[in-house]
Amino acid sequence: MIEQRRQAIRDYAYKMVGKSFNWGVVDCHTLAVDVFYLITNIDKRALVYERYSNAKEALAYSALNGGFEKAVLGEHSQRKPNGGETIGDFLISISPDGNEQVHICIGGSVLTCDEKKGVRLHPLSAYKNCYNYMVVCSK
Repeated sequence: MIEQRRQAIRDYAYKMVGKSFNWGVVDCHTLAVDVFYLITNIDKRALVYERYSNAKEALAYSALNGGFEKAVLGEHSQRKPNGGETIGDFLISISPDGNEQVHICIGGSVLTCDEKKGVRLHPLSAYKNCYNYMVVCSK
């Protein structure tokens, strides 16, 4: 069962690579709730999809709901020390202006996205020191 979930996450990641960024439709939070669903079979996409349409609205919405970890993952998650990342782990970074970014570990790669370059995979090694904490999700 675990390997099937991991493969589903890999398949999802490869399907999303190259998609254009679109606030509230294809952004780091929508990617993450999709992966959360693949891991837990709990659908929380309505909490994120089309709830904001620009960076300012996204930041306000995230702050209002306590951030991705609290609003979406809730009791289905736990923080763990950085290192030992595995498929489906969420790597969360908070920028100095309070913007929360959620990256998804896909084995040796990280699924991420931004407004300019859209959805893409980067080597995990490039992210080792770029996130504040890691959250592991479980069913």
